[in-house]
This record gives sequence, structure tokens and C-alpha cells, in this order.
Amino acid sequence: MNTNSSTQKQRQRGAQTNAVHAGEGNKHGVGVGVGTPIARTSTFTFSSTEEMKRWAEGKSKAYIYTRYGNPTLAVAQEKIAALEGAEAAVVTASGMAAISSALLGALKCGDELISTAQLYGGTYRLMRDVFPDMGIKVHHVRKLRNLRKNTNSFPSSITPLRLLFCSSPSSSDTTWWCTAPPKRSPATPT
Repeated sequence: MNTNSSTQKQRQRGAQTNAVHAGEGNKHGVGVGVGTPIARTSTFTFSSTEEMKRWAEGKSKAYIYTRYGNPTLAVAQEKIAALEGAEAAVVTASGMAAISSALLGALKCGDELISTAQLYGGTYRLMRDVFPDMGIKVHHVRKLRNLRKNTNSFPSSITPLRLLFCSSPSSSDTTWWCTAPPKRSPATPT
């Protein structure tokens, strides 16, 4: 992960330079490859069981399995963070992994969320089949675009509303749904 000084340095560089160099080591000298090395493996070795134990205890950032990260993904994450001006970025193996990671990272038991009814099937099943067992209540809104015209149709009784999820466009509908959520009056719970 970037240190503060390297993050500041990346923000001072242009987008094209960050796209090429962010997250990469020094590429000067004879015989140094220009392209980003690609880790074409799913698993990594440890020099000892003690080293593996340190990883399991969270005391080592060594790579163990590509699902948890690898050098190629780390470079991609650093490049994206630099290009976005962010502290960090996360890449996932699929869109569904990105969606579930974001939702599960933001929601907890007792939370409620509003979602468009038109969703990718995997997202819909996550909300229908998994979230109720976790104590997360989902409210599907069929006509989110009507919220622009009539903010009274926004379910104001939802507390604690934690998240508004829009899938735009969804795989089952080509309508673009994302709109800014309506402004709530100060007396309305958020």
C-alpha cells in the first residue's frame, strides 16, 4: 500500500504517468522489463511454517492465494488509486464480487437498504436469499425515476436506512435508473 509521500508524489504526476508508473518499482537499468510482471499463479509458497503462521495471525502481508491478492493485482490497485486520487483501491474477480464486497462491507444486522427492483440476477438473489438471514431488510423500488417528481413516494419510514443501491443499467432492463436520492426534511429520519 502507498505511503503518504508516495501518494503525494503520484498525485503530483499526470494521469498518463500514473497509469504507467504507479505501483511499480524502479524500472531503470539494463535488462529491466518495461511491462508489469503478471503473476500467473493461484498459490504462493512460504519459506517455513513459521512464516505461514505469521501470515495466518495477520502479522505478514505475504501473498498466499490470488483470491486474497497477488503482485499483479497490487500494481493494478495502486494504479487505479493513483488515477482516482484515492488512498487505496480494490480489484475483484467479478462484478458480483465487487457488489457483494461493497454491500457486505457497508451493511450489518438491523440495517435497511433501498434498491432498484431491476437488478443483475446474482445481486437480486443476494438481497432476496442472503440478506434476510443476516438481519438486513431490502426495499425494492420499481419506479425510482418517480422519486424525482414525488419525493413523498420515498419510503421515509425506513430506519435505519443505510444504503441506496442502484444498478444502472441492469441486465434485465435497459432503463437508466440512478438518480440522486431525494432530499429529506430535517424531521425525517435518515
